Amino acid sequence: MEHLFFNLEGSFDEVAEKVFSALGAPDLLEGDSLNVLDGVYSKMSVFGVSVKLEGNTLDYEEDYGYMLSIRQELTSTLKVDPSVIEAIGRIAVRMLTDNLSIAVARETPNGLEVFRSDE
Repeated sequence: MEHLFFNLEGSFDEVAEKVFSALGAPDLLEGDSLNVLDGVYSKMSVFGVSVKLEGNTLDYEEDYGYMLSIRQELTSTLKVDPSVIEAIGRIAVRMLTDNLSIAVARETPNGLEVFRSDE
């Protein structure tokens, strides 16, 4: 599983629209869940992998308001190698930094690695 953290101005719906448009996926699934901050999330699926946007409830919540979780789609029967999930995470970082001009932090075993559009 990959976790990406970032800040972006606007309501959750506005942030979701900006994020998924920057990822080239304007059509997404929205849902309600008691397991996420404020009870709402937005999600897209590709290649048996889900990319889920929600308010940040994990570590670093004082620094970052939003989190993208990238993991194997729970309902998919596809076999997904962990390297595919990692690659989609790296692509998402690049697409967000380039298209939204924001800093994106990627969780690593040693903490956070922060990326900016000028890198």
